[in-house]
Amino acid sequence: MNERDIMNLISKTFKCQKGVSIFELLMGIAILGLVMSGIFTVLSGSLKAQQFNFDAAANTQDQLQILNSIGAELKNATSIDSPVPGTTSSTILYQKSGDINNRAISLGKGSNANTVIFTDDKGKITNNYGINRTQRLEFKRDSSLDQKITITLTMRNSAKVDAPSNTISTIVYTLN
Repeated sequence: MNERDIMNLISKTFKCQKGVSIFELLMGIAILGLVMSGIFTVLSGSLKAQQFNFDAAANTQDQLQILNSIGAELKNATSIDSPVPGTTSSTILYQKSGDINNRAISLGKGSNANTVIFTDDKGKITNNYGINRTQRLEFKRDSSLDQKITITLTMRNSAKVDAPSNTISTIVYTLN
């Protein structure tokens, strides 16, 4: 094959090409749109899952801090008035050595709703945790061993409709 034959072959090949029809162009755009839609859906779902997991981890970290604070406070309680053995309450009333009145740890109400509130023996709020995220706080006092208290804490970011809800429990033994 000489140079002229090659040029003729190339010329014939390109003359047979007609280009892209409007139908082919529209089909290509439609397929590209479907692929892009699928990619967007996957990325959007991944971002939501990542945010959900981040919120759950933040709740767990805060819950552990709150339960540690409650545990540290109750370990030195010399007297517990409420809940009585064998019952459950969202508030625990206790005294430490030297207290005249009860201290309290409770789930807040009103402007302190959905917040864990610590009050001293004068009724003054000393600490608040899990602000606007605490859904449930429960103190269950064992009926057979007065010093054993099971604390259950549920947290959820109430500002987000699809936020995760976490529940963690721990057991504390008091001096009482």
